[in-house]
Amino acid sequence: MKLTLAELLPLKVTISKLLHEKIEERASVAYVKYAKGDEEIIPDQTFAQLTAEIKEIREDYRKIDFLLAKANTDHLIEWEDGNLSIVEAIELAKQLRAEVNTLKDFGRSKPIERITRYHLEEATYRKALFDPIELLTT
Repeated sequence: MKLTLAELLPLKVTISKLLHEKIEERASVAYVKYAKGDEEIIPDQTFAQLTAEIKEIREDYRKIDFLLAKANTDHLIEWEDGNLSIVEAIELAKQLRAEVNTLKDFGRSKPIERITRYHLEEATYRKALFDPIELLTT
């Protein structure tokens, strides 16, 4: 069976949820509470059975994680002067978003701003060494 990259992502999420459920289930069957004189009620699945299931699910999760990582490095996207792997493209997108937000903050500043900390202190000024309006319009 061959899966696409788009199909692997929801599968990874599903397996992750199943793994967490099995871990919680194992924690709930790890101990049994009972009153003195009463007979303890043993769960249907044993601690060992759930541990074995968790081991299999973790192996599946690791395989999918590996396949996703491999696909993200093997597949290329054309970008300006060359090709980028999906991993590089994702990182570039994060960097570009951060840069846009930083430049927006610079663009909101005043070209010249009076800065005074205390009432009696001599006034100081802060002058932008760039054109804030130009940043907002580009």
